[in-house]
Amino acid sequence: MSRLQYIYRKFINSLFGDVEVFYGLPFRWRIRGALAIGFLYLAIVVIVFLTLYPAQSAESYSVNSIVIGYIFLFIGVSGAILPIFIPLLRSYPGWVILATIACFIIAFNIILDPALQSDNKATHYAFFIGLLAITFGARLYARVIREVVFEKAQIDTEIKLAQKIQSDLLPPIDIDEDRFQAFGKTVNAQEVGGDFFDVIKLQEEKVAFCIGDVSGHNIAAGLIMGIVKSAFRTELRYNDNVSSIAASLNKTVIEQRSRGMFVSFAAGIIDFNLNNVEFVNAGHPPLIHLHSTGIDELRLDSAALGLSGELHFKSAKRNITSGDVFVCYSDGILETRNRKGDEFGSQRLIDRLRYTPPTSSSQEIYNNIFRGVESFSGTMSRIDDVTLMIIRVY
Repeated sequence: MSRLQYIYRKFINSLFGDVEVFYGLPFRWRIRGALAIGFLYLAIVVIVFLTLYPAQSAESYSVNSIVIGYIFLFIGVSGAILPIFIPLLRSYPGWVILATIACFIIAFNIILDPALQSDNKATHYAFFIGLLAITFGARLYARVIREVVFEKAQIDTEIKLAQKIQSDLLPPIDIDEDRFQAFGKTVNAQEVGGDFFDVIKLQEEKVAFCIGDVSGHNIAAGLIMGIVKSAFRTELRYNDNVSSIAASLNKTVIEQRSRGMFVSFAAGIIDFNLNNVEFVNAGHPPLIHLHSTGIDELRLDSAALGLSGELHFKSAKRNITSGDVFVCYSDGILETRNRKGDEFGSQRLIDRLRYTPPTSSSQEIYNNIFRGVESFSGTMSRIDDVTLMIIRVY
């Protein structure tokens, strides 16, 4: 790049670059940017009017000169705003700037000429000081906004990347095997959530599953979620004891977490040969066991992962028969609120299951519960991630 080209680009950027901040924004924000620039020029027009008021009072103007002057002023303002919406004008910034400057010169020459010939020096100084203040203030403000938008764009890019990674790590589950059926999804309260769930077929006679909730709803929670879920799968390659797995995951969380973060966690291994399920719970809402004779909450008292390195996790076993259903959920379902501030709670969840037809598939049970939660909350926004997974045994 030659010295002349460098000077030209610096000149173009100094005069034209401040509106570049609006180019990549959504249309509604470009409208707001155009209005912001328009209001700044309106302020200049107001100062011009106040400056010229004495001359106007002395009838130094003709109506035609005022109209022509303001027409050129309007054209100049349009030259500064239209590139926000017309990409073609951005390809010729030099010509647009020259045309804009020419219009401003003509406009101010027509409008200011009678006033500059008057003897009211104080208003002249006030006008130019005000004009310079608005010009430099607007440019500084535009540069600040440009930096803010740049930073926000970087953050948005990182969030979108985190969302993509999380969606890859946490796809919806829809499994229909000979011995079991599973269906599950999560709905984040924010861009990146901390809930996770998984179902892994270990052998022909065993299936493992887990559900968890990392404290917080930020990118850090999403990262911990991915670490714990991956660690759960890794542990299952060498170990099928849920108590031992929970203890190992507890160490992983303590090593990786930020201060104050913890993970509620529940997991189980279904053994079709022994017709039982062994489960563990670390500070997570109890699993619900729906069977032919009733509905039970599988409760085990233990602290969440990451709270202490000295935790011991006890497991329990429950017999299963064909047709049994296990409902795994996060506390986002229980804490869903309606307009009155009431929580959905565990009792409404159990009541919803109580009237579920016994032949319903996992997806039908999921849809039945989720419809109930959405009907209860109405238009209220979610305050926590909502995760639900249904496992049906054949």
